Amino acid sequence: PLLGGRVAELFLVATPMYATAAAAAVPRALIQRALAFRTIAMIEVTALLGGTAASTLLATLAGLDGEALVLGLVTVQVLTLLLLLFYAPRTSPRWRGAVTAMSLVRFGGPVGLSSVLATITASVDYLVLSARVPAASVGFYWRAFTLAVTYPSKISNIMLSVALPLYSRAANADEMRRLRLRVMATHAAILFPLLVTLIVTAPVLVPWLFGPAWEPSVVPTQILAGAGMVAAVVTGSPAFIIALGKPRYLPALNVISIVGLASASYFAAPFGLTAVASAVLAYYIVLLFVNHYWLLH
Repeated sequence: PLLGGRVAELFLVATPMYATAAAAAVPRALIQRALAFRTIAMIEVTALLGGTAASTLLATLAGLDGEALVLGLVTVQVLTLLLLLFYAPRTSPRWRGAVTAMSLVRFGGPVGLSSVLATITASVDYLVLSARVPAASVGFYWRAFTLAVTYPSKISNIMLSVALPLYSRAANADEMRRLRLRVMATHAAILFPLLVTLIVTAPVLVPWLFGPAWEPSVVPTQILAGAGMVAAVVTGSPAFIIALGKPRYLPALNVISIVGLASASYFAAPFGLTAVASAVLAYYIVLLFVNHYWLLH
């Protein structure tokens, strides 16, 4: 009722995604455990192309609107599951007893809670700003944050899909630390030049790419590119902590992130977009120190 009947209908159409994602968890883990990254990449690209084709055909030939987008996402998940089941090592379920079940809950519970809190973190600044500033200002901030932080995180997702299996296969904690330094150095070496280029070219790039109406998002984009650099350094830490077998620390970090980002957005909102972007950058810098001097140590 809060979001409207149309949203409820699309949510119901989307429900097969959750069942297929749950069923895909084990075969995906088996392939990751085997470090078969080429197979994972092939599966993800094939499923994405299939989902895009499904959305396009449903929109153009069947005349569907929002359902075409949602069913495209469902198609991606279904194709992913089928391909994972085809390529995953063959195994059969075995009953391990209550002790194993409880160990899974103790480990998976904090990881699951951390995922939920991370989803809240991804939207809390938009939620706060929507209550404090006009909708147009929220749109300009969204454009700036998307260019500077969200789009680079797509590359980070590739790093994360590789990092956790590598860390978990390390022989000891020292080897895991060496792996982490190499992974994060490579990750930063890829993202930092892109973000520096964005800072330099934003005054020309943003109006050319999106139109003159988006010019107010230029300066926030340049400021938030610094937040993107910090995010590039912080992003891999949860995978490292999970591989160490200490996920209980992650929910606390997520709570700190939610409170910090919401506070920065709330108090800076009356002073304009530049102030909001600067406050969010300051939050990311604080998060960097919290991450390295509290979480990792």
